[in-house]
Amino acid sequence: MSLTGGKGNAVDDFVKLLGKHSKDNTIVQTSWVISSDIDWENKTMTAKGVTDDLEFYNISLGLGAVTIKPKQGTNCLIGIIENQGAAAFLIDAEEVEEFSLKIDESEFKLDLNGFKVKKGDDSLKSILTEVVDQMLKIYAPKDVAGITAIKLKINNLLQ
Repeated sequence: MSLTGGKGNAVDDFVKLLGKHSKDNTIVQTSWVISSDIDWENKTMTAKGVTDDLEFYNISLGLGAVTIKPKQGTNCLIGIIENQGAAAFLIDAEEVEEFSLKIDESEFKLDLNGFKVKKGDDSLKSILTEVVDQMLKIYAPKDVAGITAIKLKINNLLQ
């Protein structure tokens, strides 16, 4: 006889109930925290839980492909691996100071100083600077100030 009115067997029903019970008792594996000490060199941070004041140490800011540097004192969402508070990682942050993405030899970095786009030894800034320098050689007598202004904008925007 089935517990579901004839649509399954008792063992299946028991397994479903056990799974539901287990799922209901699983500890939350994410937490809202406020970032405190940011160690950008080691790509870790310390933070305190918003609701419970629990301290989290050595929270990973990324594994290398994507890294996020949150602003100190900002709200962050962290994930906790296998319910081990000592194995936490940053999921997202309200405010960031730096974001970087690396794919093979390509790199994109955005921070308070602008952004960098690079592949191998070539960067977007160096290529655009070369283009402007060539333009200055060709069009210098016509509009030196205008072309020089473009170069200043490139240097201000790109790293």
